[in-house]
Amino acid sequence: QKDLNYYHRILGVDKNISYNMFGSLTGRLSVNKGSFPIHSFPKQYRSAIKPHNDWFVKFDINAAELRTSLALLNKHQPDGDLYEWLGKSILGNVSRSETKKIIIEWLYDSRNPAYQQYAQKLDEVFEKEKLKNNYYIDGFINTPYGRKIESDDHHAISYLNQSTFIDLFHRHVLDVYDFLSDKKSFIAFLLHDELVLDMTDDEKIGRAHV
Repeated sequence: QKDLNYYHRILGVDKNISYNMFGSLTGRLSVNKGSFPIHSFPKQYRSAIKPHNDWFVKFDINAAELRTSLALLNKHQPDGDLYEWLGKSILGNVSRSETKKIIIEWLYDSRNPAYQQYAQKLDEVFEKEKLKNNYYIDGFINTPYGRKIESDDHHAISYLNQSTFIDLFHRHVLDVYDFLSDKKSFIAFLLHDELVLDMTDDEKIGRAHV
């Protein structure tokens, strides 16, 4: 019954996605009222969304906000899954899922005492105070892309990482849009740090070098 109710509710929604580029402090896209609710569309129903062409191809940025911190500090970006690397190399063979939980809570100023044992090791990598000293001035985050965002100390690094990453990501999305301008494949939608292409079978990598 729950699935049927959701189906009937979604039938009356516009099938197009109308993004609002001014809907958040950090530049993250939200969707306008009446738009297809791609950001809140439940994962269990996503198979109901079908491409116009042959495939949906998703590009998801691994540990995007953590990698943004490393980039802002001009530090080396480890290859592969960053959470796995941090769990093995920094935290001492901690599982990926637990590593993700520990680092996100620590980086964004959780006061959970269970994670304080990792604080010194993590701060050697992510240097929170250095990030704040460089980009958090007089109550405002000043990003490399010219955004000035009012923030308290608690949210400073979160706003810095999210805003810096999303501006960089959107610039690359525009590059992809330009690249696909003479092709049948196109950008289907964005899900925060995910780019989803609606791709034809003949334009897949290895066939038409898309």
